[in-house]
Amino acid sequence: MKRIRSFQRIILTLMMLAAACLIPRQGWAAEEFSWYPFKLSSSSGSFQFGLTGRVILEGFAPGPEGAGLITRQSSFLSGRTSLFADVFLGKHLYATGEFRADTGEAPQKGVLAGRVEQAFLRYKPWLNHNIHIQYGKFVSPFGAYNQRHDSAADPFIRPPLMYDYRTMVSSNYIPNSNDAFINWKYAPDIWRPVGAPVIWGNPYQIGAMFFGGFRKFDFRLAAMNSAISSEPGVWNYQLWQENHPSYVAHAGYRVLPELYLGMAYSTGPYLGERAKSFIPKDEFNSYQQNTWEMEFLYEKGKTQIRGEVFQDTWHVERVIDNPTDVSGYVEIKQKFLSGFYGAIRYGAIRFNEIRLSSGKREAWDFDIWRGQAALGYRILRNLEVRTEYMWNSTNSPEDPKDNLGSLQCRFEF
Repeated sequence: MKRIRSFQRIILTLMMLAAACLIPRQGWAAEEFSWYPFKLSSSSGSFQFGLTGRVILEGFAPGPEGAGLITRQSSFLSGRTSLFADVFLGKHLYATGEFRADTGEAPQKGVLAGRVEQAFLRYKPWLNHNIHIQYGKFVSPFGAYNQRHDSAADPFIRPPLMYDYRTMVSSNYIPNSNDAFINWKYAPDIWRPVGAPVIWGNPYQIGAMFFGGFRKFDFRLAAMNSAISSEPGVWNYQLWQENHPSYVAHAGYRVLPELYLGMAYSTGPYLGERAKSFIPKDEFNSYQQNTWEMEFLYEKGKTQIRGEVFQDTWHVERVIDNPTDVSGYVEIKQKFLSGFYGAIRYGAIRFNEIRLSSGKREAWDFDIWRGQAALGYRILRNLEVRTEYMWNSTNSPEDPKDNLGSLQCRFEF
């Protein structure tokens, strides 16, 4: 009953905030409400500068054991605000940056802190060709969800399962033996919090990327400073930290106007700084995370169906076989009345069996599935509210109570 009352308070607070967002700003004329509310431009047009922003207010009601990367075990309010700056220098150079203030990459209750979330420079060598070179801090080019997260193309509040669930592979701890690693799953309170996800949310890493397209074909080639499963603490360059780059390749093809298919590959060492006390320096890069991805998108009328499939292989010290997980999700988004939509998503992760010292084979983690259902309404062009409920279930003897209810109000300016 206490949790219900807390969730009701969250709903009421967000409704009040949404109503406040509807109050028009004094002095704003309709024709001034453009994509860039603040912009500067040289008389020749060779220099252009624009500012936009986004405010997101959220309420979460997690189960008593948290939910994915959300570790808090009681209802709380969170949010984030972003300021985007875009600079166009002539016809070949473009730079952008995002300053974000929030309580962390994964929502939690706490004091707002600011950081540079992304900042990169993009160069287009030829105006008549869709070819670009990019360097700086930007979201990982691996995975379809990374390219659409936090936008109208993602109707949900929380990510798909494989972007939001820690496996039993750890980037900072090495198992004492093969059997010990397999048994880690029976002590989830110890090993789950330090496990590595297939992909850690939406990694904003330092890297260089060559990308573009030709007719129905598109591609991305990139070198990033850490693995796709790396923790936020290593996404930036650190003076005292040696970087271990990860490489990403993506290719996509629009088969039909309604159907797009793509595939990608990522490889790189996944161990963190703490593991260096267990692993010789010359062997550190041998412990790789190799991940294949396939994706599809089908859009017709008011219906959108998309999904991804991953095969993820880890090289773990003292483990006889390579732990592998296969995961994927499918989601359907349906538009109803003007501005109103609904969506459902199903995701799952399956873990392979590896050998114990006795020769018997056993899965190295418990299989898990996630269902998500969301409703959203775009009140104005720049104002939207969403609600979502998430179900998580595993085949563990003690299935964690980790469902999650969420509400969100998004305002862009």
